[in-house]
Amino acid sequence: MKLVAAWIAPLLSLSIVSATPALAAAGPLARRASAADLAMLAPAAGSRAPTVIGSKDERSAKAAENYEQNRPVEAALGFEGLWNDYPGELDFLFNAAASRFAAGHFAHAIALTDEYLAIKKVGAAERKAAEAQRRAAIVQTGAAAVTVRFAAPPAGAVATEIVAQFIPRDSGDIRPDLVFATTPGAATTLQLDPGFWTLRAQADGHQANEQRVEISKGKTATVGLELAPAPKDTSPSVIPTDTPQRPRMVPPAVVRRHKLGFGVAGGVVAAAGIGVVALGSVQMGNARDCTGTHDTCAGDFSRGVTNRGAGLTVLGGGLGLIAGSLPWLARDAKVRKKAWIAEAAIGGALTVAGLVALGLTRQSFFDSLDSGKTDAKAVGNVAGAVLFGLGIGTAVSAVTGLIVQRHHLRKVEVGTSAGRGQFGLTLSGRF
Repeated sequence: MKLVAAWIAPLLSLSIVSATPALAAAGPLARRASAADLAMLAPAAGSRAPTVIGSKDERSAKAAENYEQNRPVEAALGFEGLWNDYPGELDFLFNAAASRFAAGHFAHAIALTDEYLAIKKVGAAERKAAEAQRRAAIVQTGAAAVTVRFAAPPAGAVATEIVAQFIPRDSGDIRPDLVFATTPGAATTLQLDPGFWTLRAQADGHQANEQRVEISKGKTATVGLELAPAPKDTSPSVIPTDTPQRPRMVPPAVVRRHKLGFGVAGGVVAAAGIGVVALGSVQMGNARDCTGTHDTCAGDFSRGVTNRGAGLTVLGGGLGLIAGSLPWLARDAKVRKKAWIAEAAIGGALTVAGLVALGLTRQSFFDSLDSGKTDAKAVGNVAGAVLFGLGIGTAVSAVTGLIVQRHHLRKVEVGTSAGRGQFGLTLSGRF
């Protein structure tokens, strides 16, 4: 089935290689495409399966419907996809040509028409219509004379291409890139639609070079593109087998040792704190029932309160050490790191809070000591002592865990260096 174009009497045709705007190819418009060019432009019939789900007849009918309903871009994409999947069906190429012409994509119409005219089995009537369309399309275009040169002469023959990419004004203007074979040092004339284009030269082993060009109808823009050799990759392709591999985890023995060590140490310190708290409480109770002189009883009460405060601080420190050992239970080093960072921040905040509480309750604390009465007014001082110890213990255990884990993951080594009249320590590894 061929489409009859209402805007020109003969049947017209275009050709394109891909139904998607990723890549379309055509030989340079300054010359007729050769058989070698055609080998690049279209795959052999039956060389691959269709790229779109749907029967050939369904897709063809849909493309024809788009054309008849004045949707030439959609029609062109449909017929181009059919030609890509069924390269033996020349009607698809012919109809894709008519669709591109109707869409005003004259550069693509010319490129595809050149491909169509290069096929020997095209009939005389169809060839005449295609040639008429090509002439009608050319008068609507401008030209770009592109010369590609190498910055340094290549070692041998290098296939060189010019990719022409149209820069549309809206997202619905879908035009695949046009690819033109070129000879380095010789100008290649491209017939392009008026507007802005990006022209890119590319060749194997060279860095691509591109330039934006504005094409005006009936005028020729001159473009020169130089290709520099691609930089050589100097990075080693194989990692030396004798390079020591950096450990990515803390050894299990280290994890067990620190988990157990901080837990036991925290328990011992907490138990010691409880003992000191009990001792201070007993001393305070005895001082309340004291039958001696006022100074003696007051001194006993003062020592009891001091011991109780110290015990509470030690108890808080032990609990903090236990809290710092808990992240060792996690298997993931990143999880442990986040937990210790949080604990270090909390420990610092608790330490400051404890110091503030001790400072604010200092006067009431001493008032209780001077009165020899119960220490109900010194509750804030007791809380400050616990918070201070808990903050110190948590911060110490968290920071220690971070240092130990970092040492094993980053593999920081400590060494010594000595010389005449000098001595020093060296740190090596990843920081």
